[in-house]
Amino acid sequence: MYALLQIYPLEARGDDDPAPLDAIAVDGSEERLEEYLADYQERYRAACAEFAARDPNPDSDWTAEHDCLSEAIMDRHAVYGALIAETTFKIVEVLRVQSGGRLCAGARIPFSRRLDCSHDRDAGIAIDRTD
Repeated sequence: MYALLQIYPLEARGDDDPAPLDAIAVDGSEERLEEYLADYQERYRAACAEFAARDPNPDSDWTAEHDCLSEAIMDRHAVYGALIAETTFKIVEVLRVQSGGRLCAGARIPFSRRLDCSHDRDAGIAIDRTD
């Protein structure tokens, strides 16, 4: 089992969120996640560029107006989390089956909240839609 992580710069870390990342997709196939990432990353970069171009107050503190704009752009581009241009992505193994059918944990991912995943029927993978 593999997870696609959306990893934000450390500056995005909050007091209640020491690990600035989101697990945005989970799948049993690393290849399917790589295909999904190629498409997702293109949409994410386009969303970041649109937000930067439309930000009404780029030098001001974050306001409710920024929230509304960010949410609308994320919905339009079907991306999740936060729109931060320096965000990176990584696919990690989180669970594998050992011989004899026993499950073995892979990479440990520090989640600050429980994921509410729904299923993306087109890609065949679970997507975190909690944001």
